[in-house]
Amino acid sequence: MDSLDASLLRGLMRDHTYDFQGIDLRRSTTALARYVGISRNAAGERLATWRKTGFRGMTSVYVNPSLVGRKMEGRFYAVSDSRKLVEFLVHLKGQPGMFLVFETGTGDGTVMLGTVRLVPLRPSKGSKSRGSSLGSSGPAVPVSPCFPITFPRCDGSMRPGDWHLVGELRRDPELDPELLAKRVGLSIRQLRRRLDRLIDSNALFAFPHFDFTKARGSVVVVTVIVRNPESLEGVRGQLAQRCPDWVSAFPSAPTEMLLPPEFRATPARAIQFLAPVRTGQDMPILHRDLVGMDGIVGVHMTTPLRSDEIRSSFDRLIGQRAHGRANRPRAG
Repeated sequence: MDSLDASLLRGLMRDHTYDFQGIDLRRSTTALARYVGISRNAAGERLATWRKTGFRGMTSVYVNPSLVGRKMEGRFYAVSDSRKLVEFLVHLKGQPGMFLVFETGTGDGTVMLGTVRLVPLRPSKGSKSRGSSLGSSGPAVPVSPCFPITFPRCDGSMRPGDWHLVGELRRDPELDPELLAKRVGLSIRQLRRRLDRLIDSNALFAFPHFDFTKARGSVVVVTVIVRNPESLEGVRGQLAQRCPDWVSAFPSAPTEMLLPPEFRATPARAIQFLAPVRTGQDMPILHRDLVGMDGIVGVHMTTPLRSDEIRSSFDRLIGQRAHGRANRPRAG
């Protein structure tokens, strides 16, 4: 991932942060090129290269989890026995509500697995979290408690035709707009208005999947622990100078799990980002430079490997809503 790749990735993401809010489906290549400061042709050529090399894969479209009575929670596991990795991955993906499983490497042979699950907004009385015992024995060790993955508040509601549109977008998020409009029974103008409403109200999200093992050079995921929350902005300024091509990312595990033991009782904040590294020796140099910065008490570095989305949970919930709205008797 070079400077242009990093700039394009920032430009693609909503709020220029690589997180589950993903991209704005309305953003054109022309607007992206304008943000990066290059020509439309240059931006289009690089985006096409992403597809050709397999760096950028499918785009996943989904609704705000609250609209289907769910919320998202994450958890991290460490797997030290590589022979058991595939078996445990199959086990994780079969868990109720599992949405995403992603792998990162730590450089010492240990694989960190991150999971994202859909869980009820309000658990029924007497129910227990079925994810609490995952990996408690065997090859995987939980290294974080379950933690919430937050979404912005949804300011609107879903109308009957909205569920149909979401279903079509989940089947093919890059469908030609004219064909999409035809499938959902709308004109192009009506389709654009509906997308505006769903995206602006935080009802609809689209997340592009990237295979960072196929990026130009290498990419490292850096989590920096800042002991004093008041020094966050100063640390961000230092990071921008040291890593000008960084791409801000979502927080990982709760910070207390990554802090050095002597600081675990101290309030702290984490800054996580993606950064390109050109050679294998760049990682220890980057680690050394970051540890020496004022205000930083811990640095955690991993390399992104792969991610797998389990579509069944969201598809089933969206299908239930679409079917229920379609069969609801009309007033009058």
